[in-house]
Amino acid sequence: FIIGPCMNATGRLSTAKLAIDMLMEDDIEKIRTYAKKLVSLNTERKELTNIGLEKTLEIIKDKKYYNDDIIIVDVENIEESICGIIAGRIKEKFNKPTIIMTQSSQNGILKGSGRSIEAYNIYKEVFEIKDILESFGGHPMACGLSIRSDKVEDFRQKLNDKSKLKKDDFVNIINIDAQIPIDKLSLEFAESLQRLEPFGKDNPKAKFADKNLFIKNINMIGKNNNTMKMILNKNGRDIEAIKFNAQKDYKYLSDKFKANIIGNKIDAVFYPDINEFNGRRNLQVKLIDIR
Repeated sequence: FIIGPCMNATGRLSTAKLAIDMLMEDDIEKIRTYAKKLVSLNTERKELTNIGLEKTLEIIKDKKYYNDDIIIVDVENIEESICGIIAGRIKEKFNKPTIIMTQSSQNGILKGSGRSIEAYNIYKEVFEIKDILESFGGHPMACGLSIRSDKVEDFRQKLNDKSKLKKDDFVNIINIDAQIPIDKLSLEFAESLQRLEPFGKDNPKAKFADKNLFIKNINMIGKNNNTMKMILNKNGRDIEAIKFNAQKDYKYLSDKFKANIIGNKIDAVFYPDINEFNGRRNLQVKLIDIR
């Protein structure tokens, strides 16, 4: 989660060769130079993503695209390489299939990426009207495409007109694998789950849940103050819990408990994880959702 995004960003905004050169280099000073460049590009990528996300949300609000089954947005002056990231963020916000596109280097041609929900095979649905597109590829949960700018409205209308999605499909349902009391978790159990990696679409991480967890402590941490760190207690045992991009979760708890969060109880969906710091390995749970 530190090196990976930096190496990913250089392929989006510059060239992936920078990451390869860093990994192949023996001179530590040259490695530091490459690493600083990669970190700088990743910071730039984050800033561009935030700017692009704000632009996209403004368009969705103005055009009322949130009423569509499939959200399709043409956003001017954003990096083509971050369309997929923005599509993923919008999909998470509205729990609707989303396609984000922007102007490419070819005059009159837009390029973009789509991200989908479980109920919608975005590859199959777009493939059925691929004649509108200049190019297309993907899989059930994501796609990439290019299209002439004068055909975007036709594309939006046709994809939405043939949508068979129902209201229930837009409800974000989390299916758990088992209920496990957090006081029964162990470092050994978390280590055993790591042996099932790598995780992905056909091998998803297991999801566990527990109820009536006492909030012993809570703080918002991180550079952007968007990571929620908690101490949860059950049957006298404290467990450290963490959730990233958790501003909404913290507000939800503040509103629910009138800003006096500590001392109340929550239910949680989580994944047992290992926190490694200064050579020490401690059990923690990564929160997926709370109520």
